[in-house]
Amino acid sequence: MESLILFETSALHSDLSVEDIRIGSRGYSHPSAPGYFSPHLAKSGSVTLSRSILENRNAFGFGSKDAARIIATNARGQYDALRALGFGRAATIKIGSKTGNYASMQPIFSGRVSAVKPARGTCEFVWRGRSDLLDKPISEGAFAGTNDNISIFYEGTQEGIGGQKKKRCGGYNYNIEPVLVNSGLRIFCWRWNKAGQRIASAILHQVRVSGAVWTFDADYPTIDAMRAAGPVNGHYVTCLAESALMMGGSVPLSGGVRIDVTAQSNAADRYASNLAKELILEAGMTIDATAWEDVASESPYEAGYYRDSENYRAIIDGLMSSVLAWAVEDRQGAVTCGSLPDLENGEPVASFRLFGRGSGAAENDISITSLTPEFTGDDDLGIPAKEVQTTYCYNANPLSKDSIATGVDESIRDQLSQMWRKTAPSVNETVAAQYENATTLLHETWLRYAADAEQIRNRLALFYSKVRERFTLKVSLTPELAAAVSVGKLINIFHPRFGFSAGRVGFITAENINSKQQRATLRVLV
Repeated sequence: MESLILFETSALHSDLSVEDIRIGSRGYSHPSAPGYFSPHLAKSGSVTLSRSILENRNAFGFGSKDAARIIATNARGQYDALRALGFGRAATIKIGSKTGNYASMQPIFSGRVSAVKPARGTCEFVWRGRSDLLDKPISEGAFAGTNDNISIFYEGTQEGIGGQKKKRCGGYNYNIEPVLVNSGLRIFCWRWNKAGQRIASAILHQVRVSGAVWTFDADYPTIDAMRAAGPVNGHYVTCLAESALMMGGSVPLSGGVRIDVTAQSNAADRYASNLAKELILEAGMTIDATAWEDVASESPYEAGYYRDSENYRAIIDGLMSSVLAWAVEDRQGAVTCGSLPDLENGEPVASFRLFGRGSGAAENDISITSLTPEFTGDDDLGIPAKEVQTTYCYNANPLSKDSIATGVDESIRDQLSQMWRKTAPSVNETVAAQYENATTLLHETWLRYAADAEQIRNRLALFYSKVRERFTLKVSLTPELAAAVSVGKLINIFHPRFGFSAGRVGFITAENINSKQQRATLRVLV
């Protein structure tokens, strides 16, 4: 039976009065509905949308949500007047039974209409999810770079920083280069909020010049108080309340100043997933709080970032990848998340079965239309790993050993001169013996501690100790399907081929919905 598809949004007139827009694949006027849905969804390709995560072996982080395309019939020009209205308001696509209660309709896409294009015979609504908010820069504040009065503290006295974005700093960061904001007073800062205001840091662990450690004197509650301290050469004072430090003396700071810093005082706030979550909220999105709590509980690992010109998405990707996690908008438009799944022990949310070959439909099973092995062009995809390493303690400013001051311990010289520290490799001799093409994985993280990086290494090594394949699974688009499964869920697949006869658990990494064929296409990792 063909399912009913409903599309609803609204737009604003010039006087800010609201125009409700409700369209269905057929007319729908149930008493529980907020209004009548006109039967104007086009028969051909009226609704297409897709979401995906983990598109290849190392593609952790925020997934993609492509534009939904809604095409309504416009034979009488009934939607021509929409050109003059203001869009950008919430929109939803739902699926259900033509006689069903409105509350029982299952959402399959939420977002905001970005454009409307009435034409002869049709009207197209183009929209995206709210994840485009993550493509905005993480920092909106920039240095003025105009003040040259060294007797007064203003950011921007150093020649050349005018117009540069101010740094955002979260978690723990090693060997970062603070910004010289007043060259005459030798004042450095390292942490600003989105708007460009200085904010506090919890701990400044160490200050170095050419790798040599300077001596901490005292912390002051204000920058004015810090300026009055007058530290001597080789010493420094701080104002952690504004993430600032002042270097003593007048000897040139050749080789550059580097610091190790912890931004947040609460350890849980420094977990990689929690840092990502706060950036998602700051960007203006909503979250599935329970899902984020689960990931933080599973991977309570501290990480850090120190960036200025990147967008939110790039930093979130780095943080989530550090703990083998993904994030994507759910059907309601909130951001949900999860981790690399345990396919051998996880609990599937639904079973998919190929019927019609001597088997009857089992209760609650979803019928398979087709199951096809997929080749993605990613050469490493599916091949077991014979060796896995992870990195940690990212160093964005490695020094050449020749530039490091005499007397610095050799082990410290090694740390200061390398971009990453690495865990010992996890070696799988069994895989190496069986697969001559077995791969070697080096997974980069922004984690702070070696022990946490080793946990990530072990999870990766276990997951890729066997062949991992992807399949394309086509099924009918039904309300039951929309209610049961979505990207990030585990399902059990029963099929007479490809080793699925006794059932095999798969992880949904992508979905594509097309109303023309009343079909959903799922991409599954097994």
